[in-house]
Amino acid sequence: FFFQAEDGIRDVAVTGVQTCALPICQALLYAVDQDQYLQVMQSDSSMRTLCWAVFMCGTPLESKAGVNNDWAAPGAKPAKAKALLQEAGYKNEPIVLMDPSDQPVISALTQISAQLMKQAGFNVEVQTMDWATLVSRRPIKEAPSVNKGGWHMFHTWGTGPFMSDPLMNSGAQTPCDGSNWFGWPCDQTLENIRLEYLNADTDAKRLNVVERYQSRFYETVPYVPLGQFVGPVAYRKELKGVIPDIRLSMWNIEK
Repeated sequence: FFFQAEDGIRDVAVTGVQTCALPICQALLYAVDQDQYLQVMQSDSSMRTLCWAVFMCGTPLESKAGVNNDWAAPGAKPAKAKALLQEAGYKNEPIVLMDPSDQPVISALTQISAQLMKQAGFNVEVQTMDWATLVSRRPIKEAPSVNKGGWHMFHTWGTGPFMSDPLMNSGAQTPCDGSNWFGWPCDQTLENIRLEYLNADTDAKRLNVVERYQSRFYETVPYVPLGQFVGPVAYRKELKGVIPDIRLSMWNIEK
């Protein structure tokens, strides 16, 4: 997700997960390896960051609350993930992972997840499609065993001004009425904490809300952050008035 900062435009990638049993969601934290994802998102190591802060690193709301170095340290931990799967009573049910082949970065993230999850003991079924098909399937709430368009996981990325704001971050919303973003994670306690941000009128109060939110976030795991990277921007030196923005603004520019 893009975030406008002094050092450029930062991006974050995430895995969208249909609501799952708690130990299974937590197993994903041990199964993933942010470094592997970041390498395919940004080849320049100086422009990528291992980041578990729900509302992004390098922002006023960056926090380490709830982040456990046991799973947050670089490298996957398949043995721990397998133990959590056993605890959850996982019986090798297939996990449908949607792969949009016409989106090179997202498809690469999908392939990495498939490999890491298989190492962790998941029975992964990668279904290849175009992005338009993935978007048409995301609203389906029925399980794949009930509806052939059903799914369990997909990957995406987007703009940081939204992801760094507790009130605008779609994935951070966890009401239990099914009105939230795809995957529809349900945890009313987490949602109530998030809504406290509305009335937080000082920086200290806002950070306090975020730290309590993030601690609960990593207990329930509504989605899995996969890292943060900077998207470079280039334009001819003859141009003046280019406005720093998450998208090219076609005004104020002169040669």
